[in-house]
Amino acid sequence: MSGTYRRFAYDGTYEGLLCVAVKCINLRVVPELIMVAGGTAYSHDVCYVRTDLDIAGKMHRFIGERACARTQQMVMDCFLTAMPDKEKMIVSLIAKAVKFGACVADDYDDQMIRRIQLAILDLYREEQSYFMSFEPVVYNDVTTSVINPKNIILPVMKHDILRKTDYDNMLIYDTRHHMVLYRNDESNDIVDIRKLRIDPQNRIEVICDDIWQYLLTGAHLNGRMKKTDRLWYVAG
Repeated sequence: MSGTYRRFAYDGTYEGLLCVAVKCINLRVVPELIMVAGGTAYSHDVCYVRTDLDIAGKMHRFIGERACARTQQMVMDCFLTAMPDKEKMIVSLIAKAVKFGACVADDYDDQMIRRIQLAILDLYREEQSYFMSFEPVVYNDVTTSVINPKNIILPVMKHDILRKTDYDNMLIYDTRHHMVLYRNDESNDIVDIRKLRIDPQNRIEVICDDIWQYLLTGAHLNGRMKKTDRLWYVAG
């Protein structure tokens, strides 16, 4: 592969972005653009980076070992934010962590680090706002809530919500990011439902019932990547 690549595409997952970071570090390039792969054709100067779970897992662990757990958490949290150009920011943060170690997380004179910290603060503020105002309704014995957050808050919200033991069958649908957090008698999980065709003209109780039935069939598990800690969230 030529070292002239400056533009990259990936599948929109956290693992995929870690693989982009590895590619950029190996090529010693600063990316001009990192885009989520879609249905459009790419020009010859865009490199599509395929997701390799082993490579992603090694990079994730290396960030924690070379820098610190705080930097590792910062990278994961930043991926969940709505910050513009967050992919480029994350790759730059990883490159700095690899080069300089743990000190990068505390470098508040660095404008990029400050922007990332503010974006993460906004992520957790939004999660708390939704959690404190959480008022689900019941459709067909399923406790249901529909949200439309700016950031990807379900992974942050999951622990607090699942502690509410009075919710047996539960479904929280993030309409903006096409994700659901669910719990039933057998399991709990966060699922990307972009492959599920949802008619937005339907009543919300119909939509939520369709999603619940889809989850019960296990269709969302077909071809799904193996989870490794938190390494599987999809970008909005």
